[in-house]
Amino acid sequence: MSEEIKKLTEDLIDYAKLVIVAMFLIVLVYLVAQSLFGMVPAVVGSVIIGIAFFYIYSTNKKIRQSINSWLRSG
Repeated sequence: MSEEIKKLTEDLIDYAKLVIVAMFLIVLVYLVAQSLFGMVPAVVGSVIIGIAFFYIYSTNKKIRQSINSWLRSG
């Protein structure tokens, strides 16, 4: 395989790991918020946190590189 395909494969695996971790954290935030505040605030809070994390990850290059390097080391 060429180096470009290997890099693309590694990037896809890193993104999959990131999505799994993000989904886990969103569910965790949802469950904590649901037990503390009720169902509606939990849904709203989880959606807002998910969108905020996605926005920060996609717009901030330093954070994206940091998270990607963390995923590769784990």
